Amino acid sequence: MDNFFAASILILGIVMTVLGFVVLGAYRKGKNPLSLYMMGFFFIGAIGWIGEFIFATFFLSLYESDIEYLLAFSLVSEYVLFLFVARLLEIKIIYSILVGIAALLVYILEITMPAYHILDAFSTIIIIVTVLLFFLIYKRQGDGKSLGFALGLICILMGEALQAETATVQIAAIFMLAAAVVLSLGFLGVFNRAPQKGKNNPS
Repeated sequence: MDNFFAASILILGIVMTVLGFVVLGAYRKGKNPLSLYMMGFFFIGAIGWIGEFIFATFFLSLYESDIEYLLAFSLVSEYVLFLFVARLLEIKIIYSILVGIAALLVYILEITMPAYHILDAFSTIIIIVTVLLFFLIYKRQGDGKSLGFALGLICILMGEALQAETATVQIAAIFMLAAAVVLSLGFLGVFNRAPQKGKNNPS
């Protein structure tokens, strides 16, 4: 693994860990159940990124043979974030369950038929749908966290796509660092704006 890219995913993992503890602190104060989804996304995602760094840096043979197990952390964190958005937009629970079942089946197929990269395609679809839903929330409510999530997911998606090629791996690292930055800016309220008239911010 390229050293710059390895450093970028380590930084992203650390940032997600810090944000996870920030959300944990907010949950302890307000007991907002939606915070549990955000904590799940940050902590599970952080385990995945930091785990990938550790295995790719110190246990390369294990990393190359067992990469699909690390991919599970990415898939679960993306699904948790989808559940968060679905809850905010009051999407019927049956659709969330169906997406969860599909994610499990896709992961099983990825383990049994890794050459087809089914998980990559499914993960990309989940991210794109989640990004569009976050943009919708931001348009309605002006919630900077939603824009931060949307831009962060786009950066992660681009980084994951570009890191497979040696010629673009350093560009991928820049996208991963950008993801850490925009997620942080979203939580700092930099992207906040006034909600549209008639729309209430649930948070």
